[in-house]
Amino acid sequence: YNGHLPGHWSWFPVGTFAANFSASIISIAMIAIDYVFGMSGNPHSFWVYGTCRAIKTGFAGSLSTVSTFSEEIYGFMELKAPKAFYSYYYTLFTIGMSCVCSVAVYAMIV
Repeated sequence: YNGHLPGHWSWFPVGTFAANFSASIISIAMIAIDYVFGMSGNPHSFWVYGTCRAIKTGFAGSLSTVSTFSEEIYGFMELKAPKAFYSYYYTLFTIGMSCVCSVAVYAMIV
């Protein structure tokens, strides 16, 4: 069970999407915070940089599920048309939402 939606959207793996989306938002937030504190000349910027890098690489890196994402895309591609197009829908939706929301988060912080 991967948190599938009911009805027509039952093919959409919500769990993997939520994990990857959260990881991208956390990662870009840490990049923005590191940029803001790094440019401010704060004497504690070393610790801010280390903490942001640890959260970005450790927490967000372990939260993202690239292997599950690629396995689900491969599984969608093995289906017969028109369900094979789910792989394209899912990929474009995941990347598109992550990019748009990451730009918004970065713009709000910086």
